[in-house]
Amino acid sequence: MIEIPANLVVQVAYPPIIDELEKVFGPLKGREILYAWGTTIYNPMAVPVHGQFFAHEGTHGLRQLAPGISIETWWKLYMEERDFRMQEEMLAHIAEYQAFCILHKDRNMRAIYLDKVARKFISPLYKFDVTYKDAKEFIRRAR
Repeated sequence: MIEIPANLVVQVAYPPIIDELEKVFGPLKGREILYAWGTTIYNPMAVPVHGQFFAHEGTHGLRQLAPGISIETWWKLYMEERDFRMQEEMLAHIAEYQAFCILHKDRNMRAIYLDKVARKFISPLYKFDVTYKDAKEFIRRAR
């Protein structure tokens, strides 16, 4: 089941920690990347935010607001712990794909979107050592 915080808002701005993120991930400014900060989705390039992206970023936001963790701690772990980042991104990519599938019943469209989500997951941005085949299969099979 996909959960999206009901009070999500989108801001056309960079997140408060963009400088720290760039130290870890390299240049990010000017790229079409969304960032979750609790119930705020930072969208500095003002890209269209469709339902599946609300699911992706909403998953991060819910995890950041979980009892026992602060948003700042979540981001610190995200930047410093590859395994934590991989777990969080896998959950968000799965939610994104599942949200797309709810909206689109066409098998060909789903296959194309699965390819897109798997390729995004293995992109150099996240610094994971995961094959395209493994990412695609894991995202597709998740329930």
